[in-house]
Amino acid sequence: THTHIHTASAAAMGCTGKHMYFMLMERSPYTYTKGSPGSILYIEESRYLRLFETDHLPAHLPVSPMGTCVSCDVEVSCLHALKEAEAALLQALDTDEARLQSVLLRDELDAALAITLGAPVSVEVGEDWCQGVVRYVGSITPTGSSIMHKLPGVFFGVELQGKDEGKGQNDGSFGATQFFRCTKNCGIFAPFTRIRPPPAPPGDLPLPTSPRAPPSQLEPLQPGDRVHWFLEGNSVQQGVVRRLQRVEERTSVLITPDGEDWEKTVPLECVIKEELLSPGHDAEVPMDWAGAVEPARGQEVSFTAEGLPLSLNAVVEVMLSEGRTVYGTVRWIGTLPNTEGLRVGLELEEPVGVSDGTFKGQRLFQCPTRRGLFVKLQSCRPDSRFQATGGGGGAAPE
Repeated sequence: THTHIHTASAAAMGCTGKHMYFMLMERSPYTYTKGSPGSILYIEESRYLRLFETDHLPAHLPVSPMGTCVSCDVEVSCLHALKEAEAALLQALDTDEARLQSVLLRDELDAALAITLGAPVSVEVGEDWCQGVVRYVGSITPTGSSIMHKLPGVFFGVELQGKDEGKGQNDGSFGATQFFRCTKNCGIFAPFTRIRPPPAPPGDLPLPTSPRAPPSQLEPLQPGDRVHWFLEGNSVQQGVVRRLQRVEERTSVLITPDGEDWEKTVPLECVIKEELLSPGHDAEVPMDWAGAVEPARGQEVSFTAEGLPLSLNAVVEVMLSEGRTVYGTVRWIGTLPNTEGLRVGLELEEPVGVSDGTFKGQRLFQCPTRRGLFVKLQSCRPDSRFQATGGGGGAAPE
């Protein structure tokens, strides 16, 4: 059964522009229209609204195929109303048949409408499903002229991560336009039919979880904790927590900076507990790099964090405090001067780190400013956003 178009207002159909969109569900037996079932048709919103200024309900709508300005009357019973966001996603598909199937079987289309920037997804690359993060959602082709209206298709730009790095097709650019930035061959653009969000766990089954970090690492900041926090200009300062305060649902930390007798108020999201980090960011200790270990990039390293294997390019999460988790890709595993145990150098997804891959002036890996963070190996856990797919340590679903 098709949507009852004659009862739908422009607002109800989610129309925010100058046009309204419909899918041809079957050929009209009495009128001619260019296009097969699954083709997307449009009408100017002002023209559509004028049709309902009288009391009668029209049996036909004067709609035009995409890329043309010639309208033809099509029976309302043969049309299915589309929201503009739905029509844009469908326009990215190659054939009318594929569009029709996506509307009849709406699961993929509905899931795609909920995907946002930064969302972890699996994307079809060749015959494989690869793990990545959405970095762009939008058109990658010219919009065309206003006379020959053609709604541009919406694609998802995905940055491949973990073991799937290097399996992509670009660096976030398409044609001569840069839509997002990532490492060479780690970017890919795909329509929604080649994108899958991680499935939600069944309601009657618990979500598989990896062993948790020690309780001391999950507790909120406490008075007396040593912390690092960010300043303008990407510099980092250290101090001691005096207390936490909550104002209008926002938590701040009152900190006494090292060497001072006054308190500074810092947003909780800018503070990192020192015990999670490698030796103090600005610690004045001699650095003996002779004993440091730096595995070659891409080499598999069979170290274990919380009983689970960890390797270079794995995607992991680190809980900095209760309710505050950051995600990143392992770029370095080794020992640091004047420390015991293994440390992990992470390239974070968001600019909430403390370096660009350098530690005390020594470059251990390369990443943008404030995307680098060195933490204890035991602080890392496999990315729980992908746990529902059965992939430990950021593995892509089969």
